[in-house]
Amino acid sequence: MATNHAYCSDCGAKVIEERLSVRGFATETTHAFFSLDTNKPIKTFVCLFTHPEDVIGGYISGVRKKYINPFGYLTISITLFGLFLFFFKDNYSQGMEAVSGMTAQQDFQSELNRSINEFVLKYQSIIFFLSIPFLSILSLLTFYTLKKYNYAEHLVINMYSQAQVSIFSTILYASTVWFQDIFKIVALIITPLNILYFAFVFKKLHGISIGGILLRTLLFLALLIPLFIVAVIVMWAFLIFSGQVDMEQLREMQQAGQAMAIWLPRP
Repeated sequence: MATNHAYCSDCGAKVIEERLSVRGFATETTHAFFSLDTNKPIKTFVCLFTHPEDVIGGYISGVRKKYINPFGYLTISITLFGLFLFFFKDNYSQGMEAVSGMTAQQDFQSELNRSINEFVLKYQSIIFFLSIPFLSILSLLTFYTLKKYNYAEHLVINMYSQAQVSIFSTILYASTVWFQDIFKIVALIITPLNILYFAFVFKKLHGISIGGILLRTLLFLALLIPLFIVAVIVMWAFLIFSGQVDMEQLREMQQAGQAMAIWLPRP
């Protein structure tokens, strides 16, 4: 594509030479949110697996007509998962409880897991949106020494990537929710698959080696652990103060479990 052209000769997209900023990204989002072409969702989904650097890198560099705007794509992913929960919430909850039950747990632990699952399902859209700015900070720190993308551009990368893994996960869940044994396997491997996909995207965008992306993925996970701990504390505080978790009941359950353990025969 010639640099002196106002529009791309291949796709007709307007060439935007200014570097992406938070304000500019907000303007693009508002415009593109209400103007999705019917063929773009599938095209975006496929190309984010085959050539994520074309979709994400293209949007960042100014070619923004070929694929869905990241905010629009993120909205599609949330809508799809919401529809999935609308039709299969009970099956999904039972499947997740079955996954939690694969490890030996006392009654109060099972009750805690149930409360957590209900909280996540109830506020999944809010949690999903709020996680992206924080993940973007972590990815910016992880790849800061390369100095290739600013914070607004990391927002775009994470919005596309989060939306992609969400759609992919929804498809897998919807395909296996009727088969509990298969669903358990999917639920267990979905997080490692998502991590691998994020590593694949950043490797493609930065053009670094497998060893380099492996080290930076480990760094990202190390940065994520404190954020995850804080998120869990905030979630527990909300559950307790909102009355969704009865601490007295859980305490009684725990005491009952400990008393039973005392009387159980030792091997």
